[in-house]
Amino acid sequence: MLTVRARRGTSVAHQMKVAIRKARTKAQKLGVKCDLHAMDFLDTEAVSKLSMTFDVILDVGCFHSMPAQDRLTYKESFKLVSQPRSTYLLWCFLRGSRWTPGPPGVARDEPEKIFVNLYHVVEKRILNTHFREMLFYIMQRDSEAKKPNKM
Repeated sequence: MLTVRARRGTSVAHQMKVAIRKARTKAQKLGVKCDLHAMDFLDTEAVSKLSMTFDVILDVGCFHSMPAQDRLTYKESFKLVSQPRSTYLLWCFLRGSRWTPGPPGVARDEPEKIFVNLYHVVEKRILNTHFREMLFYIMQRDSEAKKPNKM
């Protein structure tokens, strides 16, 4: 599983390293083999150096937190680390719903518009919480979508 971040920042990077360390320790105790990585998905050059693809990509709070102009770069990184039929799990806030402080959020159909031609929506749910409406997506990479050639 790959957990991604798309903001450069010491505290975020530190929290990710702590989370990765804890997850590795837990996996070892359970006897589970897994590869865990934390990467800045707005740095496509760094992402392209990762020599593996992932079956599952989990995004809880990354996509809805980045500026809209960075979201296509984010998608490009997904092309590099996903494979046909890989799964993308996305939790994101809807823009302009009730509670306004916090991340900018996304427009109601923005994720599927951004990820068109790479992933198709398997499931989409709108969740009403006490502070903001959220979207939950399960997307699957299309089998005909090709991983770009590395140069």
